[in-house]
Amino acid sequence: MSSAKKGQIAFDFGKFWFKGQKMGIGQANVKAYNRNLRDLIHHGKANPSMIISHELPLEEAPSAYKHFDKRDEGWTKVSFFFRTPHNKTGPAVGIVGGCHFR
Repeated sequence: MSSAKKGQIAFDFGKFWFKGQKMGIGQANVKAYNRNLRDLIHHGKANPSMIISHELPLEEAPSAYKHFDKRDEGWTKVSFFFRTPHNKTGPAVGIVGGCHFR
């Protein structure tokens, strides 16, 4: 299995340090942007569906986790929906964690 499939990359820390580069980590400040993004989506100015690769019923979440764990091609974001008597095939009720199961 390749390093990328294992979630690993080759990185030359010596060259990085020698060039005086900096690296930062952390989570995106979702609360600062979520209301604005919601409004853009509501008014048709943003379309997040272009990044959603799959829409699945919640029962298929274990299968989706397996695809992300194996780094299967084409699995970027998954939107899950709940099957109810009134909602058998969608539309999506919510995106679970952006589905970054990596």
